[in-house]
Amino acid sequence: ASPQKNVLQYSINQLAQGKDVELFGDGKFYRDFMHVRDCADAIEWVLVKGKTNEIYNLGNGHPLFYYKDILGYAQDLLKSSGNIVFKEPTEFQRRVPVGNFYMDVSKLHKLGFHSELTGTRLYKAVILGE
Repeated sequence: ASPQKNVLQYSINQLAQGKDVELFGDGKFYRDFMHVRDCADAIEWVLVKGKTNEIYNLGNGHPLFYYKDILGYAQDLLKSSGNIVFKEPTEFQRRVPVGNFYMDVSKLHKLGFHSELTGTRLYKAVILGE
């Protein structure tokens, strides 16, 4: 995990080591996280039940927590001595804001698939490496 890729896992690893985590802006944005086991199950589900040449989005489709709250949950769960340090966004981040991101997974749900790990169960599994 690196700060450019897999930033959530990178940040959790930093907190687990008692290191500070930098968060640009106020941390009030959503991302659509899905546990790797659920992702693999969803791919298999689509291969078995989906239509050929059809596009299916994979994700939970419903953000529950701000990013800053996920990191706060990780900090508490890990009893980390590291802090979440809020920083001003860089010029690039101000010019190209990402904002909220989550998938429309209605087609996946119509196939009958729903993630097993959502909300705090998902975050706990990711934070503790389960």
